[in-house]
Amino acid sequence: MKNRYKPKGPCVSTFFYVMEENKNEKSAFINFWCNKVNQINVRFPSKFFWEYKRHEVKTLRREKYCHNLWNRMTVFWDGRVPLCCMDVDGDYIIGNLRNQSLEEIWNSPMLLAIKKRQKEKQFHMLPLCKHCDFS
Repeated sequence: MKNRYKPKGPCVSTFFYVMEENKNEKSAFINFWCNKVNQINVRFPSKFFWEYKRHEVKTLRREKYCHNLWNRMTVFWDGRVPLCCMDVDGDYIIGNLRNQSLEEIWNSPMLLAIKKRQKEKQFHMLPLCKHCDFS
């Protein structure tokens, strides 16, 4: 798709979230993707992610909707599409590219309903989103 649409998009980025389990794989990841994508990002999961997984969320409640739902789509190595890049364990899968197109997932009733709740600031209805500090 990157070659077909050239400057119009999509912009293909990869993200490597450094964790204890994969910290030694960072260089291999960068070397593998260096000539295949537009951008390589190396990050650490946000404080929210660790709190959310332990069910000890202490961060403030979200006040603005998340622009990432309209601008990005995360795809795991196996084709699964999580709700957002912060869902590194795939707790909230919204589709799978092995049996759905990008367009089908992007316009799925599930994702559209989540976007509607975000726009209406009903964050309390979205467990992954309500305390997220990623914007």
